[in-house]
Amino acid sequence: MKAENRYVTFKADAEPKYLKEVSDYDTALSLFEDEYRNIAAAVRDAALRGFDSHTWQLTCAMLPYFSRINQWGEAEDLYKTALASVRRLGIDYGESVCLMGLATVKRARGAVSEARELISGAIAISRARGDLLAEANQLTNLGVILLDANNFTESRDCFLTALALAAQVGDLKFQATLNNNLGVISRELGRLTEAIEYFNRAIEIGCTDDKSSNRSPNRVCNIAEVLNLQGRTNSARERYLEALELSTRNRSPRSRALALAGLCAVYRASNNLSQALDAGREAVDLARSVDWFQLEGDALNAIGDTHVSLGDLESAEQSYARVESLGLLYSSQRYVARAHEGFAHVALARHDIAKAKDHWRKALAVYPGGVVDAAAASRHLEADDPRSERCWRCKFA
Repeated sequence: MKAENRYVTFKADAEPKYLKEVSDYDTALSLFEDEYRNIAAAVRDAALRGFDSHTWQLTCAMLPYFSRINQWGEAEDLYKTALASVRRLGIDYGESVCLMGLATVKRARGAVSEARELISGAIAISRARGDLLAEANQLTNLGVILLDANNFTESRDCFLTALALAAQVGDLKFQATLNNNLGVISRELGRLTEAIEYFNRAIEIGCTDDKSSNRSPNRVCNIAEVLNLQGRTNSARERYLEALELSTRNRSPRSRALALAGLCAVYRASNNLSQALDAGREAVDLARSVDWFQLEGDALNAIGDTHVSLGDLESAEQSYARVESLGLLYSSQRYVARAHEGFAHVALARHDIAKAKDHWRKALAVYPGGVVDAAAASRHLEADDPRSERCWRCKFA
């Protein structure tokens, strides 16, 4: 399930005389990688020479690149330098952009409270300037941070406020992003019909013409996940395959990984266990290549569930242990809880009901409040015989 960030744009003091046109994502990324060291060196040289405008604008122009490759390296030092430069110039909108860039770096490195404080400062500047679009962009990013922290109420408030601002300025693509993000929250809270409505609205708004290539593979995956949770396995598989094709056209490894992780789950639900393992393993490899621990955890969970269906309980335990390690490494309660759910199903398959109940209790103890995923563990524990209750993770085993 994928919520979407937004970048705050700005007008540079000077536009480039020449722009190199590229045909696809891979080519663009390759060209930028070739030039990155030169650009970073130019930023540092500009800072040393007191060229403050060059320093902050060059740095902020690189944010989409850092986000795409999800490799932050020296980004924090660059953004701190940029922020100091723009404050010397006294350019408030530039300070707002720099604060957002530094917040993005902090969030990527797990410093969520610092990221939230920085974004709040950026929002205050944009609001004081009456810059509705910048405020909406920044509220969206704050909403994603709150969503990652499982603060669903405040996250939803951010997205709804941003949606009203996006409608006020007439930005349809932005409205599509926010409908997608509201759908993610609805899914987390178990309001699946509402989630589908938001996701369909996001795709409808996002398609500016009749070309299917305009459809976002990530948004199609979001719909597919809800369909699978509703038990509509065939429809979910069709959507994931559509997303896989779109990701191939877009040359997006992240979208391909998302589609493959979903296909692992639906192939297992269809008892196509060999296909499930193939899809899941490729998803894990891709998730690692783009440093996306959440998706790696989802794919490993789906692989573990598939091993349970195959009766290979040792391999299942190994998959769930890797999920637990990811959860502990990244301080993610959700993935620790999902790992315990997996261990519970392994114990149940071994007819060790006491151990299964212990793992479900541990899952409930760490699951974020309000998430629908916790309901499955609760139903198992409340049943007279946990084996009689079939949740979405074990009903196909």
